[in-house]
Amino acid sequence: MYNAFFKTDGAERVKIPPIDYLIIFAAVTIWGGSFASTKYALGQAEPILVIWLRLLTGMPVLLAGVIADKSLRMPKKEEFWPLLIMGFQGILFHQGIQSYAMETAGAANANWMMVASPALVALLGWIFLKNEFLFPDYSGYRCRS
Repeated sequence: MYNAFFKTDGAERVKIPPIDYLIIFAAVTIWGGSFASTKYALGQAEPILVIWLRLLTGMPVLLAGVIADKSLRMPKKEEFWPLLIMGFQGILFHQGIQSYAMETAGAANANWMMVASPALVALLGWIFLKNEFLFPDYSGYRCRS
């Protein structure tokens, strides 16, 4: 069962601390502001430079997070290729589409293009990988779009 103020952890319900809501709010605010800042940066530089700058500014933040979480380690041999593919898709491909879309469209239109990505990924997974596509999942994608 899901409740906005509780999460289930096996059989017991755990109260979500208010700081978690502040963290979520901060993440959404930063993510939303990144569209406008990317649009501004594209007026000053080429898309590939904006992508690299976003990557280089994000790496110290991620490094600080894994150090604080005490989960910093080298990937295992079997984790290397999946991590490389996810990194390519998440940074170069996703940010590349966003940057090049914003070069020809406004930030709002580019935002709509990027919001459609998860639904497209789910649809491709359903077609090619035969993943289940359940109604609650679909309704979540529709709410996001």
